Amino acid sequence: MKYAVISDVHIMDWGDPASLLLEKFLTHPLTVECDEVFLLGDIFDLMVGSQSNYLKKYPVFFTLTGKLIEKGIRVHFIEGNHDFHLQGIMSGIEYRVGGVERSEGGKKIYFGHGDELERFNYSYQLYKSIIRSYPLKTLANWVPYSVIEKVGTWMSKTSKEHNKKKYQFQESSDTKASYRSHMDYWFKNTSWDMIVCGHSHVSDHYQNNDKQYLNNGYAQHTKTFLYLNNFEPEFVALAE
Repeated sequence: MKYAVISDVHIMDWGDPASLLLEKFLTHPLTVECDEVFLLGDIFDLMVGSQSNYLKKYPVFFTLTGKLIEKGIRVHFIEGNHDFHLQGIMSGIEYRVGGVERSEGGKKIYFGHGDELERFNYSYQLYKSIIRSYPLKTLANWVPYSVIEKVGTWMSKTSKEHNKKKYQFQESSDTKASYRSHMDYWFKNTSWDMIVCGHSHVSDHYQNNDKQYLNNGYAQHTKTFLYLNNFEPEFVALAE
């Protein structure tokens, strides 16, 4: 099986550098010939609620994913912490709140956004439980789009101020070490042989004996995507 994977693109408007990266990913020769495409969250910097306005704001995204689906490629969208409650507008896309497992040659791969794998970050997990709750989902689908944009833009700005290092073009060794520690825990306590996720904005290919953790990092920095062919990983450059 062949999988093409990207996360943490953080598109603000179609036509910005982030959107051009995603367009290159969705039309890349390896992507259009793979079996499944995984969009592992935070593809958009702000997309909350099944608002029809998003179909108008990002028509190229929906067109390109639709073409992949027409070719028989399964396209998965896993919620991030910047794009969630989108079930109503992801027609044809296999929309996921949590992660996805795949078995490959007797080995098991886990695909997820990555924030669900952080241990001991209790304040963040509380925040996530609130924003992904049913009442907030109902609210996000009901309030006017203009209100979502204003509130969401403020929340996104606040998040970026709180996590400045994640959006700078440098990678934290502390964050990398922390995530590797989390992955060691999950390798020990699950049957996963490979974990593929994002969220940390730190690119990594970590091996612990026969276990592997892969993270494409902040796409606007790395300008790559992850390609898996029969369990063999490769970070593929998205040409300028």
